[in-house]
Amino acid sequence: MLKSFYHTGFVVKDLETSARFYAEVLGMQLGDRIERQGEFVEQVLAFPGAHIDRAFL
Repeated sequence: MLKSFYHTGFVVKDLETSARFYAEVLGMQLGDRIERQGEFVEQVLAFPGAHIDRAFL
């Protein structure tokens, strides 16, 4: 039986809609929202033109 976990991540198509669902339906609170792009992100992900948009709930 799972008793606790520290964190998890999900890849979603629409971050705004997903964050609103987790906040309004599941009662989570939106924390920081971070966007990253550029050469470092492209190198880490090994994907040209990569863009990261994260929401912490």
